Amino acid sequence: MSSSFINVDTDRLKRDVESMLEELEVAKMQIKNLYDSVQVLNGMWDGPANDEFTKQFTADYMNVTGNLEDIKKYIDGLDNCRSSYDECDNTVGQIIGTMGF
Repeated sequence: MSSSFINVDTDRLKRDVESMLEELEVAKMQIKNLYDSVQVLNGMWDGPANDEFTKQFTADYMNVTGNLEDIKKYIDGLDNCRSSYDECDNTVGQIIGTMGF
């Protein structure tokens, strides 16, 4: 009878999570810079075109920031799965270690 095992390396997932968090922060900063620029632009002209532009930009900004929050939740979920897997793996290793195998 042969035995086989699956080796899972969660370090790669940890690095991916860290990389995604860094990229998410870059995206948030870019969106903030865009928002600040639009606020400056908003003070440069009045009228119905400004009102429509501001209305549409605000809707788009809210949509993007909501998407960024969803991405953050997804990344956090991946990290929680990695952490749970590592914890379970350590527990199993301890149990096997006490059995003297």
